[in-house]
Amino acid sequence: MNVNVRSTMHIVSMAVPFMKQQSSGSISIMSSSQGQSPDPVSPISSMAHSMIQMLVKCTALEVAYHGIRINAVAAGIVNSNARTKHHVGSVGLSAQQNEAFLDH
Repeated sequence: MNVNVRSTMHIVSMAVPFMKQQSSGSISIMSSSQGQSPDPVSPISSMAHSMIQMLVKCTALEVAYHGIRINAVAAGIVNSNARTKHHVGSVGLSAQQNEAFLDH
């Protein structure tokens, strides 16, 4: 939460006043598709990314009058070997489980 949500909130809150003075600007924030479609393997990450997406939506409404745009890029799942390998930090799915998850 501190890395994903709090840091994003602080950076946006520091940038917006300067952009309001210029009456223009654009902010792009990285998020994840987990914010829209929860991942049962990582509920905390899903919750953090949904919070980031709501932060972007609320801030966009607040700053649009000042000519400032804010967008989130919600990247999706990357089918890498780390999804099926059995090591620390991996999702640890079998090949069949991974295929079924990606088809969902």
